[in-house]
Amino acid sequence: MIKRYLRAALIIGLLSISACSSFIKDKDADGITSKYQEGEYILLEDLTRNNVTLPKNSAVKLLVETSSDWVKVYAYDSKEELLKSTRVLLLYLFDSDFPNEKFNQEFFDSEVNKMVRPRGADIKPDKKIKK
Repeated sequence: MIKRYLRAALIIGLLSISACSSFIKDKDADGITSKYQEGEYILLEDLTRNNVTLPKNSAVKLLVETSSDWVKVYAYDSKEELLKSTRVLLLYLFDSDFPNEKFNQEFFDSEVNKMVRPRGADIKPDKKIKK
C-alpha cells in the first residue's frame, strides 16, 4: 500500500517538474491571449487554408491558443462572432522556432506583424522616396 502511494507521489512530482519546464508559462500565455484577442487587425496578404480564404486587407480578429510546446494564431472575419466564426490558421510556431527554444514576446510579435497590422495603424513606408 505504501509503495503504491510512493509511486503515485513520484509520478505526480515528475509531471509537475515537466509542466514547469514548458516554453510558455501560464502567466505569459494569458498575456499573449488577451493582447491579441482585444483588437482588430488587417491582413497583409491573402490567407487560404482548407479552401477558406480571407483576402488581403480584410479586417480580422485573432484567436491565440498555446500549449507546452507550441503557439497557434487563428484569424477570422471581424464581422463574425467568435463562436460562430470560420477560423483560419494564421501562424503556428513550435518551441524550436524560437531562439533558445524559449518563448520570446518580441520574436512572437515580429512573426505576427509579418501577417497582420493593427486596424487603424499608420503604414510607414520602408524607404523614403528622394526627389
